[in-house]
Amino acid sequence: MTDPRIIDYIRQNMGKYPIESLKQALLKQGYAAEVIDGAIAAVSAAPAEAPPMPDAPAAEGCTADGDTIVYSAGQLFANAKRLFQGPESFFAHLDPQGPFGPAVLNVLLWAVISGIVFGAIAFVGSADMFGKIAAVAQIVVFPVVAVVFSFIGAGVYHVICKILGGQAPFRGSYQVVAGISAVFPISAVASALPLANIVVQLYGLYLSVQSAAGMHKVGKMKAWIAFGILTVLGIVGSISATMAAKRLKELAAQGPAGVMSLPTGGPAEMLGDLQKFQEMPEAPADTLAILSPAGQEKLKAAWPGMSAPIRKALVETLPTVGDGERDEALERMVQVNQNMGQAMGAIQNLLQQQGTNPPGDAGGK
Repeated sequence: MTDPRIIDYIRQNMGKYPIESLKQALLKQGYAAEVIDGAIAAVSAAPAEAPPMPDAPAAEGCTADGDTIVYSAGQLFANAKRLFQGPESFFAHLDPQGPFGPAVLNVLLWAVISGIVFGAIAFVGSADMFGKIAAVAQIVVFPVVAVVFSFIGAGVYHVICKILGGQAPFRGSYQVVAGISAVFPISAVASALPLANIVVQLYGLYLSVQSAAGMHKVGKMKAWIAFGILTVLGIVGSISATMAAKRLKELAAQGPAGVMSLPTGGPAEMLGDLQKFQEMPEAPADTLAILSPAGQEKLKAAWPGMSAPIRKALVETLPTVGDGERDEALERMVQVNQNMGQAMGAIQNLLQQQGTNPPGDAGGK
């Protein structure tokens, strides 16, 4: 009877050593020659085992099972290709419980590319040294800002989707934002063309609807209505900002700098100006003097909680408002400041709550 141990030994080593060497080694171990010859004959007569079938190649940007899209530096452009070719399928194949690390890396890489584009455009369009320094600084600053605001944007997007009946946790919403970051370079190029960002905003609307359907399983009609309203407001804001900037340039060219003129200093001067307002312990006396007694008390109470940009806008804008409208303008500015603070606080709380949810928790419901 042939010993199966000898058969296994010969089968495993016959490709490495001559058969005669294997036979001599077995003889030294005390096995009978006829038993060894029988095992060699059995191995030689048996058909060779077919090698195991290799795994099917995964689609670009997917795991080996071809089902879940993964973020990585090597898949950066493959994932972008999938996004642009089939947005809803792309978002549907994202992992709702995907880790933050690779997603943040995806945002960072696209932001670096966009920062280079922004910097190059600004560098070419800058005539003074401060402008060129600021242009180069964008290469470093933009990626940092993009990563920070990616979490804020994901928070806002997540809240909207939840209101619409979305099912995915916050991790899923951040996966969506990470995927959409592939649009950053397109937006950077569009920034150099008048009103070209409107086209980018419309494409962003389309991606928002597809992602809400693919990731959160939100009905497309509801998504079109909700995100469409926000996009229209954004487009109106873009047009208004473009027209206002054009008008301000005209005013700046007509006369000496005043409270409504464009800033003429470089980035350092602008930051220093904001720092000055941030460090003011109380509202300027000149600003208080043009308000009613009630308005003065209102401004004194609200001043400590105001951000530097709001303070600057208030101080520079109130003198241009009619006497009977200044208190109302102040009230609006105070309300804007409060709304901004509440929105940021709500998003921060949401992020903290989602961060404490275990990975298996549906989260965000």
